[in-house]
This record gives sequence, structure tokens and C-alpha cells, in this order.
Amino acid sequence: MNQHKVCIMGIGGGGGKIIDRISALSADGPVLVVVNTDIRALEDASPSRKIKIGQIRTGGSGTGGNVELGRLSAEDDIDKIKPYLKNAELLILVVALGGGTGTGATQVILEQAKRDGCHILCFVTTPFTFEGETRIDCAKKALPDLCKVSDAVISIPNDLLFESIGRNKMSQAFIKADETVGTAIRSIWKLITHPGYINLDFADLLYTVRGAGGACSLAYGAGKGHNKAQNAINELLESCLTKQSTLLAVAKVAMISIVGGEDLTIKEVGDIMGKLNSIFSKDTHVSMGTIIDDAWRNKIMITIIFSDSWNSKIVVEEKSNVQKEEPSLIPLPQKTTGAKIPKKRKEAQSGLRLDANIKKRFDGVNPTILYGEDMDIPAFKRHGIKIPE
Repeated sequence: MNQHKVCIMGIGGGGGKIIDRISALSADGPVLVVVNTDIRALEDASPSRKIKIGQIRTGGSGTGGNVELGRLSAEDDIDKIKPYLKNAELLILVVALGGGTGTGATQVILEQAKRDGCHILCFVTTPFTFEGETRIDCAKKALPDLCKVSDAVISIPNDLLFESIGRNKMSQAFIKADETVGTAIRSIWKLITHPGYINLDFADLLYTVRGAGGACSLAYGAGKGHNKAQNAINELLESCLTKQSTLLAVAKVAMISIVGGEDLTIKEVGDIMGKLNSIFSKDTHVSMGTIIDDAWRNKIMITIIFSDSWNSKIVVEEKSNVQKEEPSLIPLPQKTTGAKIPKKRKEAQSGLRLDANIKKRFDGVNPTILYGEDMDIPAFKRHGIKIPE
């Protein structure tokens, strides 16, 4: 598949920073787009494709954590985003849940992507515990809705991600975290769009995540040098993302990507899979693929998408529903020999758009009520004061 049929889009400040790291990894890659209400953050972003939304509502600043404002900003400027969705077969969306722009705009963009027939893969990070209950609750409420619209959702808790990085300075820790997630996303993108010696494709990914109920976790390990395979597997198994491999021991499904250079050997792949299979239970549904990338000569990276739940009936039922009720949706993914993405879904008939052409800054925002009075109504009107012409 042409790599330009894949669009990786970061929403809000957190998503945009991860896109920056993906952009820094290689000039040769998918279409990268950053969407934000914050003009300053967009100016600092490295991708050439930057979409500013909500100018009328925010004045070019962030939303201050206001999810509703993020949603309305995306609705106002969805026409700026549509061209990237119409040209993509696969949308990989990256967002840090809990903030206003990311959490609010993401749902609007995903619903549009679904109408345009895109297949959707979401990578989301969830807030730190110290960020407080408000942001955590915001993320928890948003996640189920993303699962309903997306084909697959990969959730990465910030608490576990930063534990796995170690005791770096805060600035270094955030850069390392964004780089880690960006590298993992790029490896998954390459796995499902580029043929390898051992192939996996988007159908395999859908099968994995749908059987897990729509959402999975992600973990990684990297190594270099003479013992690169052993170093990579050690980092993976000692990672907080796997809780020192205890999460892998109870996993019901796992999809494994092994990235290496031309010097990657069958023995190294065999050693990695042998160790992982010794940890997985006999009932774990395991699939794996390899990627050869010149940038990874003398290095290996292992990325695992996994879940502790698995229900094959979910996939079977979805296939039945697709055939009988929603023929425009993609069918049950089947194993393939090449790295192909299923054909793009036919665009569903859209409803009539009855919204006004001219959008004002506070259209759609709930009124401000104080002591029973609507404070959005000018004071002279509320108090019946007549002003002479």
C-alpha cells in the first residue's frame, strides 16, 4: 500500500509533541498532521501540515481544559481537516486525553473520519495521577466513546510510561516519553504497511484489538550491540508497562512487532519469541511480524500490543452484524500473505447540514447562569433600562 494513504494526526498539545518525535525519526514516512487551538504550540511543531482550529472561540490560545470548547472548535473548522481524511485509507490518531483540545476535538474528528470511510487506529495516553481527578475523570469518560468510533484503541497510561523511563529530569523525561511512543507508533505503522519477511497487516491488528473488546495496552523494549536481542527482551520484561512481565503472563492476546536492521538474524527472532512464549500462557493468541529498517542496524526494538481479555465471539458477531445490518463497514479481517489494508469503506449517506454559515465565538456554549440570571444577556436588558438612540 502507498504510505501516503496513511495519515498520522496528533490532536492538541500532547498529541502534537508525539508527532514531532515521529517526524524526527525519518523524513520518509506517512503524512503527518498536527491539529490544535494553540497557535504558539503549532508554530513550534515540526510537521509541515498544521491545522489551526477554534480561532474565533479561543483567539489562538488553548482551551484551558474546556472539553466543550475543544469540541466546538473542531466542529467550526472540520472543513480544514476533511481533505486529509478523504485522502487516507488509514487514520492513526494520537492524543493525550484529559485536556480540552485533545479530548474535545478528537471525537469530532473521528466521527468525520468514519463518515469518510477511514479505518481508524487510536493511540491515547492517559493523565498522571498527580494531575488530579478532573483530568482523570475526563479521560475515563472519553475513552469508551473513542472505542465505539475507532477500529482499534491503544491506551498508554502516563504513570506506567514514565516509571519505565526512570528518574530523568522532567524535561528529559517528557522528551524520552514522546520519543518512545512515537517510535512505537512508527513501528506499528511500518508493520502494517510494509511487507516483511514475516508479515502482519492491519487485518491482524483489527483481529487482535476487536477480540480484546476494542482497547489494548502497549509495551516496548529496545537493545543494541552484540547482545541486542537479549538487551531488548530484558528491557521489555523489566518494564513498568508490563509490570515486570506479570501483565504478559495473564495476557489472552498479543501482537508482536520486531524491528531490526539487515543484520537481524533468525536466531535473534527465535530467542525473542522463545522467551515471550515461555511467559505467555498456552491459551494466549499470539501473532508476530518482523520489520527490516536500515535505521535499526545493530539495534532491535520489540513492540507488543496486548490485552488480558479475549472473546472470539465478538469478532464473529461483528462479522454477522456487518453482513446483515451495516454492509458499508469493513468485514471480519482475515489473515493475508501481504501487508495490505482492507479496502476503504464506502462513505455512508450524511445528514443534511442545517447549521448557520456564520459561526460566532460562543455559539453552542451553555449560558452562564448566576443567581438565576443569564449573565450572557447585557445588564441594561436584564434590568429593563432603556437607552436613548
